[in-house]
Amino acid sequence: MALSKVVIAQAAARLAQPFIPINLVTVNDMAVNLIICAGKFQWHRHEQMDEIFYVHSGSMLLETEIGSAVLNAGELIFAPANVAHCPSAAEPSQVLFFLKYHAFPRNGDRNTLPRHSQLPGKVKLRERSERRRAWQIEDVAMFDDFAARAVTCEGAQPWHEHPADDEMVLAHQGPLRLEVGSDTLELESGDLAVVPHDQRHRLSAGARASALLISRISAQTPE
Repeated sequence: MALSKVVIAQAAARLAQPFIPINLVTVNDMAVNLIICAGKFQWHRHEQMDEIFYVHSGSMLLETEIGSAVLNAGELIFAPANVAHCPSAAEPSQVLFFLKYHAFPRNGDRNTLPRHSQLPGKVKLRERSERRRAWQIEDVAMFDDFAARAVTCEGAQPWHEHPADDEMVLAHQGPLRLEVGSDTLELESGDLAVVPHDQRHRLSAGARASALLISRISAQTPE
């Protein structure tokens, strides 16, 4: 399979109406979706699914029954399962959200996701990046059985692979180079790509940069 990237700004140009999502990529059974957030969406809840919101451009207000937060570009927040919430924005903003395709209990299984009494704090990726050393991996949010991981990039990362799990790489502050086998992608800020499981890969950056990684919690990334 040829390696390809998604340019978020180009994908957003395909969106004609607010809150009508398009699927950008999938990471195992996690869907990475894009919306234009403008105006106010209705209150709703996902009974069995955690959700992550990431603002690519603009800003967004996330109201929930356990707290509210304003997210600006480069910030993300974890919205727990079974918590009513409502996203809104005064001006059109490009927002990614992450939800599993298959998260509903089957065959009598019960939802074991933890309950939350207050909304977890938002994550400011730029501030986190400034505090990390090169190639230090930081888990910034856990949702269902996935992790959002931030990494500061400078120089070349060791070659590695994830035997059973795909990994999404989003260039938060580029440019970055993603090498997968003999293929190479140049990623600018706002570009993303999926590394298939069982493929040797590495990131590199000529100057200090940062990326957001999405993968199963079981997928370990070397520091």
